[in-house]
Amino acid sequence: MKFALACEGITDQISIENILSGYIEEDVSEDTTYLQPPFDETDKKQSDFGGWELLFGYLASTRFKEDVINNEYVIVQVDTDASENEGFNIRHTDSCNKELEENRIIENVVKKLVSLIDSKECDFYEKHSHKIIFSISVHSLECWIYAYYNYETPKKSKRNHVTKKSKTKGCFKALTFLLKKNNKFKSVVISKNYKSYDMLTRPFRTKKCITKAAEGSKSLAIFLEQLDRIDYEKSAN
Repeated sequence: MKFALACEGITDQISIENILSGYIEEDVSEDTTYLQPPFDETDKKQSDFGGWELLFGYLASTRFKEDVINNEYVIVQVDTDASENEGFNIRHTDSCNKELEENRIIENVVKKLVSLIDSKECDFYEKHSHKIIFSISVHSLECWIYAYYNYETPKKSKRNHVTKKSKTKGCFKALTFLLKKNNKFKSVVISKNYKSYDMLTRPFRTKKCITKAAEGSKSLAIFLEQLDRIDYEKSAN
């Protein structure tokens, strides 16, 4: 099974790659291509700029359409922390200023991404939707990672062992604090680079760890449902 990743940055790319390997229980590292941002295999760094603005430009380009046609599956990942910014224009709250549910935010972001994909060819997404999988992190991919380490951190009460409500804000800071607090993870360093996020998300190469993390992250659970769709289509064929 071959995957191509269009993400905000390389930390997202390696995290998604590890999730894919664990969830389908097959090492996909040799069969995964980093489309956006471009990646330099030699020094494990981005060879060009990233961010949601450049990702959006890529999705609207003919290059993206060619990449979809030439790859088995394309994962499109974006965080929602900046979605209220001009140019993104997806609110976190409704008209009464009430916080939207994660699935509603994800639905709105997907509609935005589809509109970009169809901007130069109105029915492109409909024709190729079976190959395009959206990975929307509410509000950052660090919230998925936090959900895993928070589950693995011993609690005073077993009843509170799993966070029932997703943490969606301040996840980078919360994750940093959690790793420093728990001696079990004192060797895990969090830094915004490929090597650090590869280490942070290595547990996701085990399906059990991903499914446990999904208990504390609704947006991760929704992404895993999209991966289930791949398995269904494969078995149906």
